[in-house]
Amino acid sequence: MNDKKGISPLIATVLIVGFTIVLAVLVITWISGTVNDQTNLADCQADVGNICLAAVGSVTGGFAAATTVFTVTNQGSTGYDDVNVVFLDGAGSTVAGPLPVAVTQLGAFSSTAVDYGAALPFKARIITTVSSDVGEGCKMDCAAIEITK
Repeated sequence: MNDKKGISPLIATVLIVGFTIVLAVLVITWISGTVNDQTNLADCQADVGNICLAAVGSVTGGFAAATTVFTVTNQGSTGYDDVNVVFLDGAGSTVAGPLPVAVTQLGAFSSTAVDYGAALPFKARIITTVSSDVGEGCKMDCAAIEITK
């Protein structure tokens, strides 16, 4: 007698097809999510790049004994979220910073005297940060602007 037990070929085929479909849906969902994330990042970078090009007009400033005063002009229609200053010595090593600077959202603003301690810096690097409404959490730094002593 033939008393073999097991699943029928029809049920095995249905199970294999079902697993394949579920696996395909998972892979497609993962790939589309990855592509959307990359597209959103590229859109964010492009929009922030345009905001930075339009916003950063000029930076002027000067060094004194233990402080520096500078003016950053925003010529764009979008305000800065943050402005940080890093002070560097002649070799490019950080003397102080990054130090946050209080800013108004639009237009030109001048810093108050920023105290960088006893070491006299050679350069001040101003880093502005802007946001874009292209994607959620789209906030990036613009290119750093340097003032040299």
